[in-house]
Amino acid sequence: MKYCNGIDERLSTIFKKRAGIDFIDRKNLRTEKILGVHVRMPSRELVFALYDIQAEFGIKIQEKYIKDGLVDTYENILNLIEDSVVNSE
Repeated sequence: MKYCNGIDERLSTIFKKRAGIDFIDRKNLRTEKILGVHVRMPSRELVFALYDIQAEFGIKIQEKYIKDGLVDTYENILNLIEDSVVNSE
């Protein structure tokens, strides 16, 4: 799926606020681990970002997605949001 309804821009804004990284401009970081050596987002800020994402997009990020490692990269989070938004329409 290719970033529908401004989701990519809205998600990038959240990460700019929480991690200071613009994933629109820094596409090379989209598949890097958010808590890894290249992005280096503090785990606390990732938790806050997940709350922001739920509020912004009106979705619930289920615990199983976190346990299964589906919130480890920007790209994975973007896909999760798009799937949730499309399935709710």
